[in-house]
Amino acid sequence: MNKLNDFSAKLDEILGKEGSDERNENRVLAMQEYVSESLLKARKSSGLSQEALAKRIGTTKAYVSKIENGR
Repeated sequence: MNKLNDFSAKLDEILGKEGSDERNENRVLAMQEYVSESLLKARKSSGLSQEALAKRIGTTKAYVSKIENGR
């Protein structure tokens, strides 16, 4: 087995087999984490508070917080 196959097997072991419900759930969780981190970094680099961002996009501070915390 080459190193790429070893890596693929390890991913299957950790995240579930490709195409499985477990793998798809892990993919969704990874995307949620990516979006959360991206929003947080963009907001902070813009110098905006959660409240200021919420006002700009027409939502609540609580909703921005939930997104940034992956909920």
